[in-house]
Amino acid sequence: MSNAIRPCLRPLGSRALRVIAPRPRALGRLALLVVGGLAAGPAPCADTTQEFWPELQAFWRLSPSTQLLFNPAPTRSRESDERTAVDRGLYVDYRAPKDPASYRIGYVYSISDPNSPASQIEHRIVLDYNYRWKIGDAGRLTDRTRIDLRNKEGSTSQRLRNRVQYEYDTQLGEMPFVPYANFELYYDTRFHTIARYKFELGATFVFSSRAELTPYYARQTDTQPRRTNINALGLLLALYF
Repeated sequence: MSNAIRPCLRPLGSRALRVIAPRPRALGRLALLVVGGLAAGPAPCADTTQEFWPELQAFWRLSPSTQLLFNPAPTRSRESDERTAVDRGLYVDYRAPKDPASYRIGYVYSISDPNSPASQIEHRIVLDYNYRWKIGDAGRLTDRTRIDLRNKEGSTSQRLRNRVQYEYDTQLGEMPFVPYANFELYYDTRFHTIARYKFELGATFVFSSRAELTPYYARQTDTQPRRTNINALGLLLALYF
């Protein structure tokens, strides 16, 4: 059966997404706003694939403010069970105690289509800025701005990403349980436009202070260089040492 899903939903128009500049006090934060309506007339159907995104995050506490993160993340197609990409990331996180802001710097080694002769290798430097707001007694809103400095087979580019996430601390029986939803925009300098957007819905099950498991669903749409969609089921295991 073809990966394409019929009938196609009409995508958001080119005027539908806009990034708003941050306030001076929160330099580096970008707000996300979806405005406008649907593009007039029908749009071409996009290919849609089904993927599974397993991921491991292993954290080592270096000091009260600093931790090291190792993050291998292979991607598998749910239809063929073939690996479509492999990312391996190493990061350093910094957050002062009780500070709503945090910072991350890291390096990612990425291989696309590792089983294909046409596979490509990407080296990526990652810079993150996060700011958190407490909402009520148990809610949190987090704005993450990320800059990817990319070198793919000798071709360099940059990608600016902004993600807004809401999460809520609750319990499932005796187990801490954190449902969340987020939305992210990707601005790509290769195309000088927002080339990707992604929605994610999931929940974190906190088994102990050392282990968490997060299943989630993600819908990702690439608009450049051609329109494609991904429906993904993700499973993230986080371990703390």
